[in-house]
Amino acid sequence: EIERSTHKNMSSSSDKLRYHTLSNELKIPSLGLGTYQNETTSEAIKNAIVEQNVRLLDTAMMYGNHEMIGQTIEELLDEKKIQSKDDVFIVTKLWPNRLVSREEVRKGTEKCLDDLKMHHVDLLLMHWPLASEKKEDNMAKLHEAWKEMEKIYDEGKAKAIGVSNFTIEHLEQFLPKCTVQPMVNQFEMHPLLNQEQLALYCRKHHIQPMAYRTLGHGALLDNEKIKKMASRVGKTAAQVILRWALQRDFVIIPKSSKVERIKENSDLFDFELSEEEVKELNAMDENHHFCFDSSDFEGLREMIFGSDKYPKP
Repeated sequence: EIERSTHKNMSSSSDKLRYHTLSNELKIPSLGLGTYQNETTSEAIKNAIVEQNVRLLDTAMMYGNHEMIGQTIEELLDEKKIQSKDDVFIVTKLWPNRLVSREEVRKGTEKCLDDLKMHHVDLLLMHWPLASEKKEDNMAKLHEAWKEMEKIYDEGKAKAIGVSNFTIEHLEQFLPKCTVQPMVNQFEMHPLLNQEQLALYCRKHHIQPMAYRTLGHGALLDNEKIKKMASRVGKTAAQVILRWALQRDFVIIPKSSKVERIKENSDLFDFELSEEEVKELNAMDENHHFCFDSSDFEGLREMIFGSDKYPKP
C-alpha cells in the first residue's frame, strides 16, 4: 500500500474541524450522534459521550426519545461523567403540527424542555418547511412560527435557532422577513446528493450546514468506488464518507445504537482525504434522495398531515 502524508498524523490540522462557530458565536461540535427511529439506547448515548467524546445529540419531537435522553444526561451528571448539562450540545426539532401557530410553537418548545429536563436547548430547528396544509399560506405561517422561535431565542430557551430540510427556494422566500437569521440548516447530504449549491447558499448567508443520512442509510457502505478509496486510505467506507463531509465543513450526526459502530463513526480525526479524493466523492452526485424531497410541497403535506405514518407529537 502507498502511504501518503495526507493520510496520517493529521491530528493538528484536523483539530480545527472538531467545532464550528455559528453566526451568533456559539460553538457547535462538528460530530454528533443521531437518534432517529428510536434505535439509540441510553447505553449507546453514554458510550458516545464518555468513551468517544461525542458531545452533540440530535433529536426531535417526532423521535419520541426526549425523556430517555433527558434521563440519560441526568444519570451522566449523577455518575460525574459530565460536569453540567451544558457539556452536551442538544439539538431538537419542532414537528410541523407545532409550527401552525405561535401558540403551538410555544407549547411544543415547553414540552421539549420538560421532557428533556432542561431549561434550554442548544439548537431548536423547524423540522420541515411546512406549517400549513395550503401552499399559498405556508410561508406566511412559517414566518409567524419563526417569530415565536425568535422570542424563545431572545429568552435564552434556545441558544441558537434554525431550520431543517429548507431548499434554496425556501430560504430565498424565508430569510428576508427574519429578524434573527437561521443559524443552521439541517438537510440530507451524502455522496449521491452532495448538495453543493445549497451548502454554498447557506454559507453565503452565514447558515451552518448540518447533514443527516450521510451514509445513505447504510446503502453507500458497499459502494465499490468508496470501498477502494477506504482500502487505499486504511479506513472503513463509513469513515471515508464521514471524513469527506467534515472536510466540506458540515456538522454530521451519524446514528447507531452499536458501540463498535459509534466508535468507528467517531474515529475521524487522525487522517485527511486529499483534494483529489474529495473531488472524486463530489463527482458521485446523482441528486438521489434516500429521504423525502422537501421541494415537493404536495407530497410533503400528504406525508405529514395526510397520513398516519408519523405521530403528531
